Amino acid sequence: VIEAGVARVIPAAAGGEIAVDAALGACSAAVAFGQTSKGVTLTARTVTPSLAAGTLERALALATRVLAHPVVLETEARRLEITPTELGGIVRNRVQGEEVELELDPERFEAWLATQRSRLEAPARDATFEVSSQDQVRVVPGEAGVQLKSEDVAKALWAAAQSDEHRGALPLSREPQPARSSEQAEKLGIHKLVGSFTTRHPCCQPRVDNIHRIATLLDGLIVEPGQTASLNTIVGPRTQKNGFVLAPSIEDGEMVDTVGGGVSQFATTIFNALFHAGYDIIERQPHTYWFPRYPMGHDATLGIPRPDIVFKNDSAAGLLVKTSFTKT
Repeated sequence: VIEAGVARVIPAAAGGEIAVDAALGACSAAVAFGQTSKGVTLTARTVTPSLAAGTLERALALATRVLAHPVVLETEARRLEITPTELGGIVRNRVQGEEVELELDPERFEAWLATQRSRLEAPARDATFEVSSQDQVRVVPGEAGVQLKSEDVAKALWAAAQSDEHRGALPLSREPQPARSSEQAEKLGIHKLVGSFTTRHPCCQPRVDNIHRIATLLDGLIVEPGQTASLNTIVGPRTQKNGFVLAPSIEDGEMVDTVGGGVSQFATTIFNALFHAGYDIIERQPHTYWFPRYPMGHDATLGIPRPDIVFKNDSAAGLLVKTSFTKT
């Protein structure tokens, strides 16, 4: 047995074994003759352990060895360490033939490893784009995810525990792969600015929070050649759960407070950027009346499920949406 990271031997002792066939026969006869109330006498025989000479001593020596020090698995910047007490809690012994063998208990090992995964595993990271202040575009490489395969880690841990150094390499599985690799990003051919537009707003009003929120949600959007994009589909409902607040908006020609009020200013801004870049505007609806802060005839509004802004990337290169904002 192992207690608090220390192994010790419990001497073998004789036991008893019921003769199963005879017991079944006696129980069946009692039922058949209606004698169940009298009880049934079962026959047992004495059994003694059948272990190879020295097997307990060998198992104890191995347990003492693996629990002598903490075990460390390390690869690159990732480090997995288990203390003797923790390791003792996931080691089990079993009898194979006449030998007592030690091994990691799969269920207890998995439960322990689950507590380590969050700091050692990582999701895949898609390749993205970085735009400089001079509007120069470069690809930020993507990376595969990192996962721990339980079987591989268990094997490495058990092998390291038996080594003199109590150390070994942490096996890492490089998956999943990013949805957009660096090579795929490069092939999109996104190299320079093709259209932009800026609108202004007074500082610090609730509607400004909504303008900034929708801009944040759409920052980094990539529309591949031939693809069609819908702002309502991408952003989703303007709700408080989605980060929007109450602010004035036009409803049936009147100004009323709604969650997400003000996002039409962003709609106008992106519509003009798309228009000047020459992309195919499939769907767009202007306001019911004109706001002087927008170019006449070049405004747009949003609602759920309509109005919407739907556009198609009808060019041979990818379309990258980069947004930025200030207090005004």
